[in-house]
Amino acid sequence: MEEILKYFPLLSQVQIERFSALRGLYDDWNSKINVISRKDMDNFYVHHVLHSLALVHPLASMLKG
Repeated sequence: MEEILKYFPLLSQVQIERFSALRGLYDDWNSKINVISRKDMDNFYVHHVLHSLALVHPLASMLKG
């Protein structure tokens, strides 16, 4: 989660709580089906969440106009 806050320091407390809870959800689902390689779960926030946020952030900025 530190990596997310490094690049997105203005997240609200609710957003921080939701991103923190996301890891548990992926751990649970990953034990049932292969959502993310189990070898890569140690890099969950950097490889998956931060990467997705990096794609969404410019799009959201463009929509605000």
